[in-house]
Amino acid sequence: MTKNVVITGACGFLGVNAVLAFARCGYRVWAADIVPPGPDLGRAWDEVQGAIEFVPLDVTNPRDWERLPSQEVGAVIHTAAVTSGDRDDRPSLTVKVNVQGTMQALDWTDQSQIPRFIYISSSSVYRGIETEEPLNEALCLAPTTVYGRSKWAAEGFCELY
Repeated sequence: MTKNVVITGACGFLGVNAVLAFARCGYRVWAADIVPPGPDLGRAWDEVQGAIEFVPLDVTNPRDWERLPSQEVGAVIHTAAVTSGDRDDRPSLTVKVNVQGTMQALDWTDQSQIPRFIYISSSSVYRGIETEEPLNEALCLAPTTVYGRSKWAAEGFCELY
């Protein structure tokens, strides 16, 4: 695999850590997010100078995806999401970003012929399951929050691809 990756949600908790980990391992990283990195994050990225390029990206907007390079990218790591707790004040936004944004990411990855797509889901898809057994992918899911349902729906679309 080529050592070039696109990471969405690059300024979120998981995205930041993925960006830094890949950059420290010698990868060229296109760090994509709807918000620019803050000063603390910018300083952290400075430690791997030249390895990270920030790209403004609204994952739900197909035109924004055109800002990203598709040549020689070996993987897309999709961490972008709207997270919410039990009560979601903006459920339509959560679904739009988490489901439609994932669909845009899948479409772009497919059209760009990028060989690997890594989707970061959430343990929230297991919420509501009562079992003594360890959680696993074979369980029948019925998430109890908008966030959990949206992540579960996006998982299903990833399976279709």
